[in-house]
Amino acid sequence: MTASECWALRCSLLHAGTDDISADQAHEVLNKFKFTTMSMHRIRISINSQSALTLNVEKFCEEVCCAVDSWYAPLVGDPRVEAMVTKMIKIEDMSFSPIPGAQLG
Repeated sequence: MTASECWALRCSLLHAGTDDISADQAHEVLNKFKFTTMSMHRIRISINSQSALTLNVEKFCEEVCCAVDSWYAPLVGDPRVEAMVTKMIKIEDMSFSPIPGAQLG
């Protein structure tokens, strides 16, 4: 998967809710992505002019997280980056307050 195909997937998922990137000008080789919970990962299938990449959703998410860690490691301590990190989404796994006066969990 190229960087532009990854960007096309991101845009397609977020803006259209689809795994088909064939209409996106960023696609280079792939037309579509298929996510699965089966053990297969990074399986590319091409027939005629159609090409799809099958991704195991858990492994894909782990790879994205590892890529973020690799990107962030040399930037730790950069005031601009650290200011943005404090604003990032957090996944709560313990009791938390979504708004003042409310406690969940």
